[in-house]
Parts: sequence; structure tokens; C-alpha cells
Amino acid sequence: MKADDDTQDEYNGRGQDPDGKASRNISDIINTQFSSTTRESFDISSDDDNKNEENNEDNPITDEEVYKIIESKVDERNKLRLENEELKKENSSLRETIEVYENNYTSELESQRQRYENHIKKYELKIQELNQKLNDSNKELGNYKEYTETFKTELKEIQTELDIKNRDIIELKTNNAALKEEASKYQSALGVAANFRISDDKNHSVQLKNDILSLQDIIENYVTNLKGKIEVNIENVKRLSENYGCHTNIMEKAGKQNKSFIKAILQRHVLDELLSCVKKYFDCSGNVVSLESEILMKTTSLCSKLDEFSKTRKGTDTITPASSIK
Repeated sequence: MKADDDTQDEYNGRGQDPDGKASRNISDIINTQFSSTTRESFDISSDDDNKNEENNEDNPITDEEVYKIIESKVDERNKLRLENEELKKENSSLRETIEVYENNYTSELESQRQRYENHIKKYELKIQELNQKLNDSNKELGNYKEYTETFKTELKEIQTELDIKNRDIIELKTNNAALKEEASKYQSALGVAANFRISDDKNHSVQLKNDILSLQDIIENYVTNLKGKIEVNIENVKRLSENYGCHTNIMEKAGKQNKSFIKAILQRHVLDELLSCVKKYFDCSGNVVSLESEILMKTTSLCSKLDEFSKTRKGTDTITPASSIK
């Protein structure tokens, strides 16, 4: 307000000097009396001052005009001062609000940061636990895979052993069935031999036929049916056929073997070998191996004498003809 009073006094002094003898113009008054306040409030540039000085030199201004200009400038400065005060208050209020917001934001941010850090630590611990569980699960899975492979290998070995056992069982069953059949044949033959009656005739034609058929079946079973993996030496079969005087072709059309003819040739060969062995067996005597043949020869001789006795003996009894059978 001191600057306003100085301005007012200056204006009153000019009123006492109506001629305007003072050598200062409007530019000097503004530069001297209002230099500090006017430049700070209105920011008047030096270029404007130079223009005003040039204008004042060309067109002198009266004191009344100067007063009006000063008065308008003062009012404008007062308005600007009020606006400046209001702006300062508003600025201060805004600063306080900003500080409150900053403090609240900082505390809230710190709280959020602390809370997030706590969550991160919890999640890191949880992730570590899950990774550990995952590693343990992978180890267990690897162990289970090894156990599975071991079990598969053992299962294959057991299955192989089981297959071998099953084949052995099948083979044993087959052999058992063959042995049972052979035992049945021997038992049947033994039963027939043990069940002779007085009225039986060892030279009966039916019995002879049955013996021949039985021998044929035995030889046929020995020769087999030539199926499967049985290989036949065709050259030897040809030589046997020539020895027996047979000229039948061994090979049929399309390169197939005449298996019926081959079987017949082989059966004849087996029969010849049996007869040869039997003859050789009965011809040998005087050693332990030939005891059975000697017993058989003695029995044959005894049966011949009993038969002759039954024919030459007088009488009609039925016991004597059956003596050879007993």
C-alpha cells in the first residue's frame, strides 16, 4: 500500500504544477514510482517501455491521463493481487490436499506392497512345496515304471515256463494215453490167453484171422501214416520195391508220393525183419538169452506129444484133447 500512497502524492504534486514543467514523462513515472510493483505484477517488458518512451516523446500525455492510467493500473493490480491471494490460498489448499493424498497413497502403497510381499512369500513357499511334491511324484513314478518293467519281465518268464509246463503236460497226457492203450492191448491179449476153455481150438480159422489182423495193426502203427514231418527215403523204398518184384510207381502225378504203396512196402519190410529176428532168436540155444526160446521149443514138443497121445489113446474122454491147451 506504500506504493499507492506515493503514487497519490505524486499525483497531487502534479496537480499543483498544471503547466507540467516537470521534465519527467509517463515512462519516467512508471519506471520510478511503480517499477517494483508494476514489473512484478504485470511483467511489463522492456520493449513496451521503449515504445512508450518513443510515443511520449512524440505525443506528450497530460496529468489527468496519467492519473487515469495509474488508477486503472492500480485497480488492475489490486484485482490481480486478490486473484493472486485466492490462487495462493487455492494453491496452499491443493498442496495440503496433495500432501494428504500423498501421505494416504504412500501409506496405502506401503500397505499394499507389504501385503503383496507377504502374498509373494506365501506363494513362493507354496511353489517350493509343490515343486518338492512334483519331484517326489516323479521319483515315485520312475520307481513304479521300473517295478512295472520288472513285473512284465517276470510275467513273460512265468508265461514261458507255464507254456513249457503246459506242453509237458500235453505230452505226458499223450504218452499216458498211449501207454494206457498199449496196456489195454496187453491186458486184452492176456485175458484172451488166460480165458481158454476146454472147447477152444487154437487152430480155429477166426482166431487166426484175428491174430493176422492184430499183427497188421501193430505193424501199421509202427510204420505210422507218413504224415507231418516224417521224411521218406524214396531211393531205399525203390530198392525194396525192386527186391519184392513190384513195379508200381512210387511217385504219382503232380509229383506227389504214393503213400499207400510206400506204407505197404515198409510194412512188408518190417514183417520180414520180424521173421528174420524170430528165426535167429529160435535158432540160438545154450545161452541165457535163448532160455525163452528153449522153453517154447520144449512146450511145442510137449504139446505135440500130448496131441499124439490124445489121438492114440483109447477111450472117448474129453479131457485128453484139451491137455495141450492147459
